[in-house]
Formats: sequence, C-alpha cells, structure tokens
Amino acid sequence: MRIDSGDLEDLSRRVKQILPQGAPVFVSGDLDEYEIERLHRSQAPISGYGVGTRLVTGEGVNGVYKLVEINGIPVAKASFAKATLPGRKQIFRGPEGDLLGHADEPPPPGYEPLLRKVMEKGLLLDPLPDLEAIARTSRASVLCLPQGVRQLRQPDPWPTALTAALQRLKDHTLGQECASAGPA
Repeated sequence: MRIDSGDLEDLSRRVKQILPQGAPVFVSGDLDEYEIERLHRSQAPISGYGVGTRLVTGEGVNGVYKLVEINGIPVAKASFAKATLPGRKQIFRGPEGDLLGHADEPPPPGYEPLLRKVMEKGLLLDPLPDLEAIARTSRASVLCLPQGVRQLRQPDPWPTALTAALQRLKDHTLGQECASAGPA
C-alpha cells in the first residue's frame, strides 16, 4: 500500500489495521529527512519512504545539463552568477574531503574516484547492479563518512575543493572566454 498525502502517521496506522498481516506500507509526498525522522520516531508502521523532490537537502533539486565540452574541447559558461566549470568531471573521495577534478586525471594519492562511465554512444558498458547491490554500495559509501558529517541536525561540513588540474583548466578556459568577449 502506498500513501502519498494526508497525515501519513495516522493513515499508516489505520491502513495497517485493515491490510493482510505483513503487507508493507510505503509513504511519499514531499518527504524530507526531518519528516522521515519524525515518522520513524513515532514508530508508525511504515515499511519504506519514497523521496523525490527533496532528495538531497530538503530543498527542491533542480538538475540541469550544462554543456562542458564541444568536440573534445572543454567549454564553460562565464556568466557572473551562473559560471560553470569546463570539461567532463570526476569526484575524488579522500579521508578529509572531496576533490572535483577533470574526468581524465588520475586520482591524487589517498583518493578514490566516485564516478564511473556506464554508457558510451548509447550503449551500456557493463550490466547494471541489482537494487540490493546498489543499496549495499550506497550504505557502505555513507558509512565511510565521519559521523559528524552524517548527523541529521547541524552536520559538520564536508570539504570540497578543485584539483590543481581542474583549477588550471578553469582559469585557462574562462580567460579565453573573457578575452574573446572583448573590452566591456
């Protein structure tokens, strides 16, 4: 049974009374981490939560594709308020934070790349893992982060910086963008 609106705690209790023994109850509908925590603490008979809009931070996640490369040449948007970083990226996870780097650079010592290519020219490169494997990998990844970063309320910041190579590419690309724009 899925409940997606209304008083999720009350409705889950009422529905559970009329469902067959062991039938799961899932809830969704603009859930964020704080509402999930509240429902969990209330011991409402909820088997799972569907999270969409507020997936990461409780705020809406607006994903937008930005052009980062044309025919192998890194490009960037130089707009003051909406500047982007040039080129394809990789995220390197280290013991003290993450580094955002260029996709083709090797990981710095002590860092592990987090992204992997799954498709090329519309073709799947490797079989996709099943949901249980994805859940295990995700759980292990989160548990590798320090407890202070993982706490729900007032988490410690997790530092993120650019690699030296991506910083040089950014400076070079945006320098070319500004030079080609001419005098203001």
